[in-house]
Amino acid sequence: MIERDWEQWETEVEEDAASGKLDFLMDEAVAEKAQERLQEL
Repeated sequence: MIERDWEQWETEVEEDAASGKLDFLMDEAVAEKAQERLQEL
């Protein structure tokens, strides 16, 4: 059950990334980097 949920979630994320729904995350990261506000994890 957990593995199936994980696979479904992964598929949804891949589809969202391909459709551009997650582009705002890249835009946010680029803006943060430009302002030197990123932190190493």
